Amino acid sequence: MFKDMLKRYYYLIPAIIFAILYFQTIFYGSAWGDDPMVISAPARDFNLMLKSFYDPSQMLAHHYVPLFYVDSYLINLIFGENAYPFGFHLQQYVSQILVCILAALLMYELTKNKLLSVLIVLFWTLHPINVQFLTRLLVSFGVLSFNFILGYYLCFLHAAREELIKRKYFLIIFGSVLFLSGLLCVEWFFFAPLVLFSFLIYLYGAKLFNKKYLPLHLATALTYIIYFVLRSIGTHGVMLSSNNELLSWTEIGTAKDILFRLFWLSPQLIVHYLKLFFFPYGLIDSATEWYKVGNSLLSPYSLFCQMLVLFLIGAIFFCYKKLPLVSIGLIWFFLSFAFTIQAIPLFSIVALRYCYIPTVGLILALFGLVDYFQRYIPKQLLMILIGIVYIFFVSRTVYYLPSSKDLLTQYIYCAKEAPLWNRTGYYAKALDLAWEEKKDKELPKWLSESTFESTMNEWLDTYLDMKPGLAIKYGPMQMAYNFYVLRGVFKYLFLTGHNDKLEQAFNSALAVNDGWIGWFEIARFLREKEQWKPAWEALKNAIQSNPLLTHSYGVQFIEIAIRANKSNEANYILNNYIKLNPLSSYPYLVYGLFLNEIGERDKALQYFKEAIDEDKSISVGHDGLYDFAGNLFMKYNLYKEAKRSFEMILSFDPYNIKAKDKLKEIVAVYF
Repeated sequence: MFKDMLKRYYYLIPAIIFAILYFQTIFYGSAWGDDPMVISAPARDFNLMLKSFYDPSQMLAHHYVPLFYVDSYLINLIFGENAYPFGFHLQQYVSQILVCILAALLMYELTKNKLLSVLIVLFWTLHPINVQFLTRLLVSFGVLSFNFILGYYLCFLHAAREELIKRKYFLIIFGSVLFLSGLLCVEWFFFAPLVLFSFLIYLYGAKLFNKKYLPLHLATALTYIIYFVLRSIGTHGVMLSSNNELLSWTEIGTAKDILFRLFWLSPQLIVHYLKLFFFPYGLIDSATEWYKVGNSLLSPYSLFCQMLVLFLIGAIFFCYKKLPLVSIGLIWFFLSFAFTIQAIPLFSIVALRYCYIPTVGLILALFGLVDYFQRYIPKQLLMILIGIVYIFFVSRTVYYLPSSKDLLTQYIYCAKEAPLWNRTGYYAKALDLAWEEKKDKELPKWLSESTFESTMNEWLDTYLDMKPGLAIKYGPMQMAYNFYVLRGVFKYLFLTGHNDKLEQAFNSALAVNDGWIGWFEIARFLREKEQWKPAWEALKNAIQSNPLLTHSYGVQFIEIAIRANKSNEANYILNNYIKLNPLSSYPYLVYGLFLNEIGERDKALQYFKEAIDEDKSISVGHDGLYDFAGNLFMKYNLYKEAKRSFEMILSFDPYNIKAKDKLKEIVAVYF
């Protein structure tokens, strides 16, 4: 009876095992700095949530994913105060349980083998490479979106063989809605129909091009059209990048950039991924960042990676007749990986959480080989080998699960696992946070001030004199949170009196990135040390490299300019900023604040009035500047303008209590 139940409900086995192993994660806290985005204003306010479909200012990190806000809004609505972090962890947990069920059903559609289907899904979902994706709050909607894509696959596979017209068209329409939902959650699901096409070719061969299957193709084409229309509306017609202010590592870029990533960078990332798949020594970002890319287009490592990837691509065609599951798995792996790299260029270098989807294809390919060779290997021996591999990977998963428990635990794991490049940063973060939370006694013995100092000296010996090259320009050091390591190095050298090495550290920083982030971080450090004139020169270089980037301006810009006695130069730069970005309120807000600080009140009021003009786009997130403008208007009895300033704050942050109170006061007394 039990055996019959297993055969009948095989698709529940991976879900049950996952549910047991990951149950503890429901009660975890928040372990990542950007997790609070799930409780940001657009994630809690109905009107702002709707605006995410058509207003680029509401976009998440410049990506068109409006269903992220819909999902977050619903979780916040349902769970209220318990939404963060419990509600989002629970959603992630339940979503992955559903993924396990749908994935097992899909694998059975392909393999027609229940045991093989269960093994594939178990190996994938319990592999430690997915730990971060299955515990990090901000990517919980990514797990949910995979349910949409798996549902889309199953609907279309059933529709392909369905004879009843009404049921067939229902499956096609429902599947198309699921595919569109997946696209509106995660951009790189753009590849999904290509993978589905490989399934259908495998199952139906040349018949797929008959009229009988035409509705499937038309539905897919129509879904793409609807998506592009929605995306065009949501990004105001900017399809590849959503904003002129994007940092280069979030831009898709030109055709040249795409080809460069395709032929030089992508093969190296794929090889790096394969190494981590077999040796998962670190699944948190810090450890997955550690690899070397070739330092030239024709370096031995670059060529090796290109040849290996070409070999695997060749295997897709060579294996198709004898090993179709291997071919399908490799197609899935390569397509999903390639679209991830193109959609989020440098994110994919360092964040293997994005390998959650490609890994499914790779494991399908591996078990395609197992399925083929099981006729040559005794079944008992094969199951023993599989069992050993499972025990190893599950034990690694159990080891890494607590890394997402809370922020301090994560820093400790990162400090232990991180490569030398950013190990010093995690040492400092863990020590500072433990001291701040009065948990210094909970730190492991290997994490102390003395080990931090010795690690920093090792870092200086290794990295203080860096030379520019492709490995640096396109490697993990380009990521902002990796580059911040240099900020800590500057501080350490300054505090320990190594001023002779400080200039060398600046040169190394510019060797890594002589664009905006390199100069900006130097300016920030010099400002902290009250080196005003050098800070001003560094900040000017940052602005020159990217004059549209809002981070260059604001309070820091004004303070450095005034302290360095460079008000005239600052005046010229801000005028130029307004000319470059005349339709945004932000340049006018900054210029108004600057004019007020140098004593030109009348001109300041004039520019603040410009900033709140209805023709200007609202500067989302800069409530401090609007608040300053509103208070200044009130001081000079300009209550209409003050009212407008506080209304603009509430338009993007309806939970701002201070702005609400001031608006009530103005309306009650003066209107």
